[in-house]
Amino acid sequence: MRITFKRTVLEDIDWNDRLIAIKGSRGVGKTTLIAQHIIEQFKGDPSALYVSMDNLAIKSMSLFEIAQQHFNLGGTHLFIDEVHKYPDWSFAVKNIYDLIPQLNVVFTGSSMLAIHKSQADLSRRAIVYNLTGLSLREYINIETNNSFQKYCLEDVLHYHIDIAQSISKEIKVLKYFLEYLDYGYYPIYLEGKKKYAQRLQQIMNTILDVDLSYAMETNVHNIYKLKKFLTMLASSVPFEPNISKLAGSLEMPRNTLTQYIYCLDEAGIINVLLDSGKSYSNISKPEKLYMQNPNLLKIFTDQVPNKGTIREVFFANQL
Repeated sequence: MRITFKRTVLEDIDWNDRLIAIKGSRGVGKTTLIAQHIIEQFKGDPSALYVSMDNLAIKSMSLFEIAQQHFNLGGTHLFIDEVHKYPDWSFAVKNIYDLIPQLNVVFTGSSMLAIHKSQADLSRRAIVYNLTGLSLREYINIETNNSFQKYCLEDVLHYHIDIAQSISKEIKVLKYFLEYLDYGYYPIYLEGKKKYAQRLQQIMNTILDVDLSYAMETNVHNIYKLKKFLTMLASSVPFEPNISKLAGSLEMPRNTLTQYIYCLDEAGIINVLLDSGKSYSNISKPEKLYMQNPNLLKIFTDQVPNKGTIREVFFANQL
């Protein structure tokens, strides 16, 4: 299927910045986003080069060599996809930024990518954008070929009746809302709704089995325990965790479980809700834990999710 919709974040990114990082969970559309930008802005102009660190064909050259050769041939923009799969990626990107200042670089990577903790200290250089899955508004726009606008929370709180009435005149919202809860968050649904759950299951397994191991030193036994924990979370009412008891039931040290919880949050599998005023760190006790979006509720459990849970997961995710 040809993808004709455009993500809102395309307009939010200042593409003139010299070093742009786009991070997000697997399946949210990072590759599609930069492909759309390249097609729209460069229209085949060779001054823009796209490389994926998944591609075995480029393994014979270093990332810096690719950037240098592209620049020598008149290149002005380099787009690096899945940068975290390149060894010592942060040093390579830092060297490109420092030694080829005329070259604009955009790179994408896993949401667990520790840009601000990288040894090369890219935090002072890279402008970081976080790409989420589709909002309900974006899903409706895709399905109905509409262009409903964004509303800030303040407008929703004060003018929700007028907003709701104006939208309801155009479409039957409830139909699309129920669809969205099942398969609307990840753009991969455009590849086919029948196999959406299977594809999403594969993505979640890859995050847990591969990405999590990349971000933290872990083992197969702990990954099994985390999958058990996610099943508990998906099948429960809104989860107010007792970390000590939870760690005991999973036979895992309390601090280790807390670190895993925040990694799962960074990976886009769960949402961690903290008490107002608490700092966001891996030592803060979460007040509530949710699955990151409603689509994941059916991936991690065969039980019918509680309606209240679905609504809270949706609300927390959209905010």
